[in-house]
Amino acid sequence: MAGKNLHEHRIINRGGAYLTPMNTNHIKEFRKQIHKFNAEEILDSGYGSTLDCLRVMHSSSEAYVCRNKYGEIVFVGGLWFGDEAPQMFCMFAKNLEDNTVLAAKMAKAMLKMFEPMHPTLTMTVSSQFEHMLSWALWLGFEPCGLTEGNRHVEFVRCISNLNSVTDKSLRPVVH
Repeated sequence: MAGKNLHEHRIINRGGAYLTPMNTNHIKEFRKQIHKFNAEEILDSGYGSTLDCLRVMHSSSEAYVCRNKYGEIVFVGGLWFGDEAPQMFCMFAKNLEDNTVLAAKMAKAMLKMFEPMHPTLTMTVSSQFEHMLSWALWLGFEPCGLTEGNRHVEFVRCISNLNSVTDKSLRPVVH
């Protein structure tokens, strides 16, 4: 499996694992490996199939594939862009249980990659997946509301710009 991944551009490397920009070849590969709870969430979100969602995600977002040191996809994640702050997403592969620590580290690394360009990020998580709610909190997102009859929890993550002189809380106090 690792042989066919030799030509992928590696954005972030950690112990043999890496992030690479998502391309059309990843759609077919990941479709067969998507975790059950993500497949359920996709259908619950109104997509006709996981394939439809992956195609839209590839064409309408900044998406990355995380592979472990064996070349297996661990997750596909990135940012959706809309009218408001970018929305971070992560869809996991069936092998998540074997790659939990790696998924956490690489998701955190991906988040750090986004921070300089996007000091405010949002995330929407299905309220039925408690482990995903905990994961959002671990990444530093804070719950800010419920949507769709309490079916989803909205999260936000803001990074104050420590170099900004327009941030009043960072200005020196004048007496």
